[in-house]
Amino acid sequence: MKLPFLTELYISGNKISSLPDGRLYPLLAFLSIRNNSLQTFSSKNLNDYNNLSSLEAGTNTYVCSCDFVDLMRSGLTNHQVTFVDGLKSYVCDSPDAVRGKIAADERLSVFECHTALASSLLCSGILLFFLLVVGLCHKFSVVWYMRMTWAWLRAKRKPKLKKGELEYDAFVSYSEMDSGWVEAHLVPELEQVEPRLRLCLHKRDFVPGGWILDNIMDAIEKSHRTLFVLSQNFIRSEWCKYELDYTHFRLFDHNDDTVVLILLEPIDKETVPKKFCKLRRVMNSKTYLEWPEDHDQIPGFWHSLRTAIKKPETVNRNVVQFYNVELI
Repeated sequence: MKLPFLTELYISGNKISSLPDGRLYPLLAFLSIRNNSLQTFSSKNLNDYNNLSSLEAGTNTYVCSCDFVDLMRSGLTNHQVTFVDGLKSYVCDSPDAVRGKIAADERLSVFECHTALASSLLCSGILLFFLLVVGLCHKFSVVWYMRMTWAWLRAKRKPKLKKGELEYDAFVSYSEMDSGWVEAHLVPELEQVEPRLRLCLHKRDFVPGGWILDNIMDAIEKSHRTLFVLSQNFIRSEWCKYELDYTHFRLFDHNDDTVVLILLEPIDKETVPKKFCKLRRVMNSKTYLEWPEDHDQIPGFWHSLRTAIKKPETVNRNVVQFYNVELI
């Protein structure tokens, strides 16, 4: 019902859950709506009253939303309305975190006031954190260390072979791009010329159908030496890196000298991944063999390689000499 000349309205002690429509009372100056079921009111509700100057709306069951709390904190100054019953009468009934507290004294968090914005910022923060973690893991090779630690732990659970039980004199690690040199030069020279050595080659000796990482670990564990045929192709080969990875852990575990290095072409030591710190130290501290371009020096190369591969009990370590020839 529209009452255009009504100036005061007393409706306290009822079960009213919202402010009356101010457009029905254009001249209303005083409103008392205490002790009702009023849960909230907003600036828009008050703007509907053209002449309202005094309001009694305390002791209701207020839901302290962000808009309602901001309205109480402002003291209705923007609406030229006075709280006749005082701000202390406006007490929060919900949410639970602010129940029983004066609405004008509260300051709700960004999450409570701007849920969509806060959720977006939170999701963005989580995404940035995830990307940062992924970037750091990639930079510091965390996945590599986890994968190889797992492989190393699996290998340690296997019974260790004694030196007399080892099947091969050397496991040969090389890039498929260098297989022509291995098959044409290395294998015939070491396996067909006396004294013959037994080499483990992935093409010939890996178990068909087996997981390649298991084959790599088994081959290295069953060999007295690991012979790396280094080249730019080797550095770029993914599976050669696996073999280099596991040998790195074997060096750390056994603390012995099991690595023999052959350089098919000049390689800057800095191109070897820095995470293989012990193998990098091997290259920096020991002489390695370089495949000579001068045919007259090839017999000396094979002699030095045989000496390096020989079983520990058949050679005096103190007199081993490596044959190093600079490539032109």
